[in-house]
Amino acid sequence: MRISSQLYAIASLLIATTTTVYAFLPPQQLHASISSSSALSATRVVWLTGYEDLRIRDHGGFAEAFNTKHDTVVPVFILDPELHLSCKSSSAIERLHNSLSSLESELDSIGSQLIIRLGSASTILPSLVKDIDDATITCHVVADDVTLDMRTVQRDTCNRLEETGIDVCRWSNALRPSAPWAEETNKRTIMPSFYPEYSKIADSLSSIPSPVYDYLTQKKDTVLANSSIDNNVLQSEGLPSIEDLIDMSVSVTPQEVLDFQKRCLSTECTFSSSGSTVEPYERLITNKWSTESGVRTALEEYCQQGKDSFANKHFAISKNNVSSNKSMYEAASNRIMMNNNPSDVLALREAPTRAFSSALNLGSISARDVIDAAKNRHDGDDNDVSPSDDQLWGRSSEGALSDVVEWREWFRLLAERSLLLQENDMPSTSGGEKEQGGCSREAGNVNYWRWKGQHLVRYITWSAGKDYIEDADDALPAILLVHGFAASAEQWERLVYSLRQQYGDKCPPIFAVDLLGFGHSEKPGLSYTQYLWETQLVDFGIEVMKAKPMVMVSFSYSLLCCSLYVSNQYILS
Repeated sequence: MRISSQLYAIASLLIATTTTVYAFLPPQQLHASISSSSALSATRVVWLTGYEDLRIRDHGGFAEAFNTKHDTVVPVFILDPELHLSCKSSSAIERLHNSLSSLESELDSIGSQLIIRLGSASTILPSLVKDIDDATITCHVVADDVTLDMRTVQRDTCNRLEETGIDVCRWSNALRPSAPWAEETNKRTIMPSFYPEYSKIADSLSSIPSPVYDYLTQKKDTVLANSSIDNNVLQSEGLPSIEDLIDMSVSVTPQEVLDFQKRCLSTECTFSSSGSTVEPYERLITNKWSTESGVRTALEEYCQQGKDSFANKHFAISKNNVSSNKSMYEAASNRIMMNNNPSDVLALREAPTRAFSSALNLGSISARDVIDAAKNRHDGDDNDVSPSDDQLWGRSSEGALSDVVEWREWFRLLAERSLLLQENDMPSTSGGEKEQGGCSREAGNVNYWRWKGQHLVRYITWSAGKDYIEDADDALPAILLVHGFAASAEQWERLVYSLRQQYGDKCPPIFAVDLLGFGHSEKPGLSYTQYLWETQLVDFGIEVMKAKPMVMVSFSYSLLCCSLYVSNQYILS
């Protein structure tokens, strides 16, 4: 599909953002791109959000901050219970804790300190910056996530900082800074919406920049420990224990969700594993691969041993493992693995997908580090690790590793494209971009959620009618629409139009979700079973719909997943 000149013309009319966004370039290039208004001596706050930025190596914010002479560097993490803890699983909370604890140690090793504050970033960070009382302050922040909650917090906080006169420098984890859609935020709207066209352009671009570490070896006389800033201003509240974080999570999680989780975990319930959403190898991923040092060790091991040996070492299942299954999703995976070498039964890309997806999202390791490791392991030409390489029936170790990052990059860019189109009142779904015949349809609002803190899931929402009152006796429950095989959430637009016409101003809120592997949701290299999709739906009901009463509508293959969901929840309740 050719990129239309019309789309280029439309993109040129889009409103450019006022916040500076820098693709992650080598330090000497990045430093040259910063505004010349920066003073010779200043304070550089590196705001760590928990999205792709919890590391010190190959980090755009630290690369610039530590390579600017005479500047004081202040790394800050604002622990927001609503953002980081509400409705989150204990494993997700533990992974965040492990990653932050590791980052504290890494910063301490280079003479710096992680400042941790508790509360809302949009309130706490501007207040902290004001208290620093430096005439020249720059705040380095990773580019916006595409998930609704994180994106909202990032934008609100950066807007507040800019309103107070703070220079906000956004850095990006994008693999290809030279891509036409990466030069400016609004140019991403000209990116092709089909992977084959995207991969052709990506293949034609210059190679992915190598990871950057040299800023960590440079001596600095102005790290936080030697700062002239009042110590009381930079006092860290410290990282709470895992137990305290879980208690905080309970305090901000809706009661409906807590009640549901209590039923699922009840020891008196024979079917407790049916309601649980524990993923396969959850403890392994949490304990070994959620920190910067842990995941870098795993990456080195993967590249040395290869995909099959790595899988056989870490993903083998014993009878003892099977007897302790905590969910049907975990049990189904373990049954496949039982009495088999993992390398014989796992999906082609499953070992690196499970090993590195969580760490990539937290930012314990960068995507460029993973790509660099794959290319260094590959002795032949680059075809085996390029985006356009589409081998189906066999995949080398380096190819599988590269695919984890390349596919993740593609779906993130696709999500950015959709959101930017939507923000500029342009059609943001594939169907909306084409001329449609037949019955009337109603486009919804496109949103993204990250399942298990790892894989992007697109969902579309239609707000409730203006006279809808959720607690009213005659109020209809929310509606969740789940598409069939080889379809997507967009297929429901005609039905939604009819429903909203029928129920008018009392129409309930409507949700339509893309199952993993379909539509604009990610397609990670996992072993797909009905229990995977059922687990996704349960987690969606908890984290997005907050365990509110709902009516599920489905057909085709998803009918099985929804039937399992409904029957298990009926048993639990």
